[in-house]
Amino acid sequence: MEVVVVVVVVAEVVVVVVEVVVIVVVVVVVVVVVVVVVVVVVVVVLLLVVVVVLVVVVVVVVVVVVVVVVVVVVVVVVVVVEVVVVVVVVVVEEEEEVVVVVIVKVKGAVYSLLRYTSSADFDIKPPITGI
Repeated sequence: MEVVVVVVVVAEVVVVVVEVVVIVVVVVVVVVVVVVVVVVVVVVVLLLVVVVVLVVVVVVVVVVVVVVVVVVVVVVVVVVVEVVVVVVVVVVEEEEEVVVVVIVKVKGAVYSLLRYTSSADFDIKPPITGI
């Protein structure tokens, strides 16, 4: 009878030890799985953050380049258009001045001619108005 009792007690101790070992193994496996999942999630989040940061940087660089190109084009167009406008205005103003002077002179000459050559031989004479 004693042998059986000892065997039963040893069997119960073995069962308890096996249960403890199984619990420890399960806990270790769960901890390892949780750590691996956390590491994977952290790495994925960091990669996503890096990708998002890279995308934001690329978008910002593209926007800055586009804005700089647009500003340069606008400045060049404005400067060229302004220069063209200034040149055109200057030329037009110069032409207007010349034309006005010529017109004034021509009007003066015509007035003088009409005034002084109606009974003469229509020779071109300088205007006496001094304009």
